[in-house]
Amino acid sequence: MITREKKDSVIKDIKARLKGAKLVILADFTGLKNSQLDELRRDFRESNIEYKVAKKTLLKLSGIETQYPGSIGLAISRDDEITPSKIIYNSKMKMIAGILDGNPIDLTLLETFAKLATKDELLPKFAYILKGNINKLILILKQHGEKGEK
Repeated sequence: MITREKKDSVIKDIKARLKGAKLVILADFTGLKNSQLDELRRDFRESNIEYKVAKKTLLKLSGIETQYPGSIGLAISRDDEITPSKIIYNSKMKMIAGILDGNPIDLTLLETFAKLATKDELLPKFAYILKGNINKLILILKQHGEKGEK
């Protein structure tokens, strides 16, 4: 059993982590093997996402209330709304709830986030589109220049 001081410390820690977070996802990690949890934590670390497991009573005292019966982990992102959703969606974790900029959001929105292309996937596509349009512009300018010379 943890002491009152330790509980207060955990509550302050959770509140501090939640302050200024763009996205917080509550997820159930029940049923994951240790190797899967280790891989999940590594993915979170590489993406600059904090992952915290806490008792529901301490979460409630921190301002996060849930009636979910299982074990809960928090994925907290300060600068990315998409990546935490993708990581959790692609793992075997079940998304329970989400908080976007301090406001509760629907699980369908989290699933939509998870299915969006990442910035790294979109940039090459965007560059390809730009290149194609620039090539078309150059062809038009060349044709216009050739017509003007005659």
